[in-house]
Amino acid sequence: MKGALANIGETDLSNTAQKLEQAGNNRDITIISSETPAFIDALRLLVIKYKPKEKIGSAELSDDDMAFLREKLNLIKGACEVYNISGTKAALNDLKLRAWPRVINGLLDEISENLLCGKLKDVTKTIDTFVNTANADLHGESG
Repeated sequence: MKGALANIGETDLSNTAQKLEQAGNNRDITIISSETPAFIDALRLLVIKYKPKEKIGSAELSDDDMAFLREKLNLIKGACEVYNISGTKAALNDLKLRAWPRVINGLLDEISENLLCGKLKDVTKTIDTFVNTANADLHGESG
C-alpha cells in the first residue's frame, strides 16, 4: 500500500501506511487502533477524488470529447512508458474533471486502479485495447 500510494504522489498517506506497517511488525496495537480509522477515511476520500464524474444523458461522445479523450490517453500512455507518474496523474486528473459516459468512467477507473498498484504496463494495455475497440466501432467492424 505504501508503495502504491507513493507512486501516485500521495506521500502523506504513504508515510501513514508505512507507520501502520511498522506498528504491525512491532505488534503495536495502540498505534494500529488509533491510526487506522483516519487512514481508512483518507483512503475513502482518495477514491472519491479519483472517481470520475458520470455524464448525464447520451452515451455518445462529441468529436471534441473524443479528441480530448484520445489526447489525454496518449499522454497517459506515453508518461507510463517513461515512468513519469506525475505526468500520468496530471493527464488522468484532466480527464476526471469532465463528465463521461459509464464506459469511459470504467476505463478511467481501471487506469486509476492500475496506477495505484504501480501496474504501468497494464495501463498501456488498457489504453491500447480501448483505442483499438473505439477505432473498430468507428469503422463498423466487429471487435
